[in-house]
Parts: sequence; structure tokens; C-alpha cells
Amino acid sequence: MGHRRARQGFTLIELIVVMIIIATITASVMPVFQGSMSTTEANRAVRDLVSTMKYAQSRAVTDAVEFRVYIDVEKNGYWIMRLAKEEFGDKYFERLGDQDGEFALLPRSLEFDRVDTMEDRAHDAHYIAFYPGGGSDIAEVKIRQRDDRTQSYDIRTKGTLGNIEFTEPKT
Repeated sequence: MGHRRARQGFTLIELIVVMIIIATITASVMPVFQGSMSTTEANRAVRDLVSTMKYAQSRAVTDAVEFRVYIDVEKNGYWIMRLAKEEFGDKYFERLGDQDGEFALLPRSLEFDRVDTMEDRAHDAHYIAFYPGGGSDIAEVKIRQRDDRTQSYDIRTKGTLGNIEFTEPKT
């Protein structure tokens, strides 16, 4: 009586075929995954800027002093400042002393396309002012994807009403 030995594993060729199948599937899915990660990062970064603007607006009302969100187009970033003092009609602003006053960069996939706001030559940047009454400057900021110039985010402030509108790119 002969016993048949049970098969004890896979052959090298079977393992290589399975590895090729897995590599092919991974290679076909990676571009889709990378694209969605880039879009998610871009959406988060623009929403952070909008949140910073809303924060500056609420702090202006709470602290009863003007706050500004500065935008540096060349360095591709932004930060918040508050009014420190007024002398002889000139306003002097200072950065917030905590994490909220830090310079925030947009990710490399985004860039400021059009910044239609006031300019502050002393800080070599554009700014949007938020006032104690809840209003703001009328401003428009357009941020676009570096690799797809048709995809852009629009942020608008509406002045005395204090509204901040945000439009995402259409997919």
C-alpha cells in the first residue's frame, strides 16, 4: 500500500505569479490613491486658512481690537497679527504670542493665484482686516493647484456683514 504524500506548500513559480499579480494591482491603484491624498491635503490646507480667518474675526470681536490675516504670496503662507497700538493715525501690529500667530505654509501642491486685498508695505504682504464690530475688509483670495491650473479655491470676505465665503473646485 503506497501512501500519497500530501502537498506541503507552494512552488516557487506559484509564489512568483502571486507576487506579480499583487504588484500589478498595487501599481494600478497607487496613482488614484496619491491623487486623492493630494486633494485631501489641499482641501485641509485651504480650510485651515478659512478657519484662521474666522478665528481672527472672532478674536477681533472678543478682544474689541482689530486683527489681520496677512498673506505672503512669495513665501506661499499666512499668519495673524493684532493691533498693538495707534499713534498719530498710524497702526502698529504685533504677532500673537502663541501658536495662532505662527507662519503657516500652504502645501507645495497649492499656490496663491490672486490676492485682491489691502497691502502692507512694512510687512511686504497682503492682509485682510477683521474689526471689533464683526465686519472685515472686502477681499478675495484665489488659491490654485500647481499641477492643474483649472482647479482653484475661492475665499471671499463680504465687508460689514462679516461673511466669509469659501468655494471648492468642482470635481
